[in-house]
Amino acid sequence: MVGMWKVRPVVDWLIAEGRFRRSPADLAQALCERLVAAGAPLWRLRFAPRVANPLLRAWGVTWRRDDEQAREYTVGHGVDRTAVFIGSPFQYVIERRVPFRRRLVDLDPQADHSALHDVAADGGTDFLALPMVFGDGAAQGISFATDRPSGFTTCDIGALTSLTAYLAPVVEVLATARSMESLLRTYLGNDPAASVLAGAIRREDVRTIEAVVLMTDLRGFTAKSLAWPAEDLLAALAGYFEVVCEAVAAEGGDVLKFVGDGVLAIFPVDETRDAAASARAGLAAAGAARQALQALNADRAAAGQEALDFVASLHRGAVTYGNVGSRDRLDFTVIGPAVNVASRLEVLCKRLGIFGLASESVAALAGAPLVPRGAHELPGIAAPVAVFEVGA
Repeated sequence: MVGMWKVRPVVDWLIAEGRFRRSPADLAQALCERLVAAGAPLWRLRFAPRVANPLLRAWGVTWRRDDEQAREYTVGHGVDRTAVFIGSPFQYVIERRVPFRRRLVDLDPQADHSALHDVAADGGTDFLALPMVFGDGAAQGISFATDRPSGFTTCDIGALTSLTAYLAPVVEVLATARSMESLLRTYLGNDPAASVLAGAIRREDVRTIEAVVLMTDLRGFTAKSLAWPAEDLLAALAGYFEVVCEAVAAEGGDVLKFVGDGVLAIFPVDETRDAAASARAGLAAAGAARQALQALNADRAAAGQEALDFVASLHRGAVTYGNVGSRDRLDFTVIGPAVNVASRLEVLCKRLGIFGLASESVAALAGAPLVPRGAHELPGIAAPVAVFEVGA
């Protein structure tokens, strides 16, 4: 008889084994395969729980029976103010906390949301969205669709509703882990986040690595902070930080810290990238950030705003990398002589009135000659440091 399939074996698998799946796509794939094998008329599944992230509103998973693998996707902030969400089945179940079911025949072009028309155009015949309530009381949405001509039966809907109650805590664990990982990457950077997630959470969890250190600093920031309205200053900082961070990320580096208007980033030397590659990556990031800032300044000029300028310094050496701080307040950063030299070179850039400087340890590996600017005594550094102009 149509619709008479048993959901209990799938629920038992979810409780015993499925909850240990750490990839949302892997969970969805395994779950849906078992539902189909049990006789469920499932053609498509989708869920998209929210995450605590300043850059994303949610991450989601979608599965289709004719695809090789379930896939993940992300949802940006602001989507809840667009037609994608407003009036959608997901808005309905999240806000009302009740199921939404619609046969995908004779859809009304005006009354029925575009998402339903899209599913119907792909071959779906029936659509079911359910509220998936987490332990904190927040409702998330999950949807099921079938391409069976007769659609879902009452038994199908009851079974999928029962399954959702067991699926919710499993998805909540994944959402919590994804939120933690996402926040750590946002605030610490990719490699530090991976280290913390791997267990490097104690003050003594540090190691010595070789890295190219890049430091940047806005010119005239102190004067700007005194003269500009706070909102203009914050907008300028955001634009400058964005061009630097994007350039560093594009070259495989990690931004570790913002200090006032300064940026501290590293390009580690490891088994995937030798010293020469790290040096070239750091130099490329500095150059790309400078070019991006020129484009930003064109937009600022069109808006009647003052241009921004920054300096950049690079040095290669051993750094202590990991957790530094007190017993109850830690910071994941780098310290050591290499960082000190890079910091002093940054000040020297301003004194010489040039964009950037690299020490000989970086310039020797640049791949193209840099303009020598002599050897300079730097505060706190024992011997004079030979420096080379970047971006001359």
